[in-house]
Amino acid sequence: MTRPSSVGASRTWRVITSRTTYLVVSILGLLLHLLATPELYGFADRLLAWVLLNGFLVSTYWFLVRKVRTAPIVPMLLLQLYLGYGLAHFTQTRIHLVSGYYTPPPEAITAAMLIVVASMFGFLLAHRLGSVVARSVVASPLSRFPTPNGNWRHGVILFAVLALAELYISTQARNALPLEARNFLFVVLSPNLALVLALYMAYRYKMRVLFVLAAALAGAMVLAALISSMLEGAVVALYVLAAAAWMWGDLVNVRWVVAGLAIFLVLNPVKQRYRALAWRDEFGVSSVSDLDDRFSKWQRAFISTWNDPFASEKGLETTGSRASAILTLAQTVDWVPAVIPHKEGEGFESAVLFFIPRAIWPDKPKINDSVNLRYAIEFRVTTPNGATNSTFGMSQPADGYWDFGVAGAIGYLSITGFIIGYLFGGRRGTTPIEEILALLFSALFFQSLTNLFFLIASLFSWFAGAYVALKLISMLSRKATPEDQRAAMISSIPLSR
Repeated sequence: MTRPSSVGASRTWRVITSRTTYLVVSILGLLLHLLATPELYGFADRLLAWVLLNGFLVSTYWFLVRKVRTAPIVPMLLLQLYLGYGLAHFTQTRIHLVSGYYTPPPEAITAAMLIVVASMFGFLLAHRLGSVVARSVVASPLSRFPTPNGNWRHGVILFAVLALAELYISTQARNALPLEARNFLFVVLSPNLALVLALYMAYRYKMRVLFVLAAALAGAMVLAALISSMLEGAVVALYVLAAAAWMWGDLVNVRWVVAGLAIFLVLNPVKQRYRALAWRDEFGVSSVSDLDDRFSKWQRAFISTWNDPFASEKGLETTGSRASAILTLAQTVDWVPAVIPHKEGEGFESAVLFFIPRAIWPDKPKINDSVNLRYAIEFRVTTPNGATNSTFGMSQPADGYWDFGVAGAIGYLSITGFIIGYLFGGRRGTTPIEEILALLFSALFFQSLTNLFFLIASLFSWFAGAYVALKLISMLSRKATPEDQRAAMISSIPLSR
């Protein structure tokens, strides 16, 4: 007899893999974009937003129906394209600058939408090219990483415990170590890598203790995100849990994914009031009373936010403004080069050489300062003084347009597509280490539309840190017996699923 939960999961799976479902969503999306978006967006803008929606729907349908058991990097990026440049039509009609509100002219918005759609196709074509090039290579560049096996149990447990300690230091005791030491530990003892490894070992070798440890890691990441009000850390932890279940376990429970998204939508508008209540506090939490005080502030912020009769509308606008990128790109199209000259790739050499330690290169610039903060100041999102207290991000393809116009906007996202395709999309069946690193990559670069300089600057550092961590775990693990070696060989066979 089939269990009720199995029946429910089967029905859910049939719904999310049915062509009818995607056709209905596509038609509803078209009607909403044509009938429910503000007059600021013209007929062409609405159709182009619908093209972005269909790009996400087609990639997701293909990913699920073919049961591609790897990290959903391409659907995630296309979803972010739609959220930032399509769904934002429903909530965004102006940008808040230091001089007041600014609304880009309609022709700039249409040009921005054309650029985004062209960039989406450029990304997909470059991703395909990267995959083809990867197939011609004898071995994946990721194949040199040590491959986890059943002997890694104690090493992974130790690594996860150390990652928990690093998470505490980086979020609650920043002044305990010098900056360079903190950066090194943050890269090598990555909580994201520890969570991915714990889940892989737990699913692949049925290790209950690692399921418990993975839950503890995810819980600690969510707690740290709540205390710091940086909710992306919590979303990433939940994403890794769901993606790991898809990759190595049973099919992911869609209801849990929906519940996680609902919680994020509820808490996202609350965090602004929480920050206003907690901004005077010390960064860390050193006692139970401090922790209780932070949760009390969350409670007060939650009540004051959602007692507002217009809370749902404000919450949607807040969430939409953070995801929106269309008006930012339209502003870039409108102002460059008429108001602000092209940057012409300035700072790119720093991104390429970013792997050099600061001990050797004392004057190494910060990528955030040279791109994101520079953008926020020059495009009048904030003042130089305001940039010291807030974080900003310039997403693709706006940074590409600022550098080289339309060619840069399309080219930057295409370069990102080639990198992802070459590293993670080149083989019919991927090896375990490629699966692990693909999930790690999608967790570290969860905001896939981050500017290209940051991607290039960070990619080497993160994977160098992952290699060092995996190598140390491998060295600390007990010597494999002949039976263990055979099991490891089987586990490294590409998985054609």
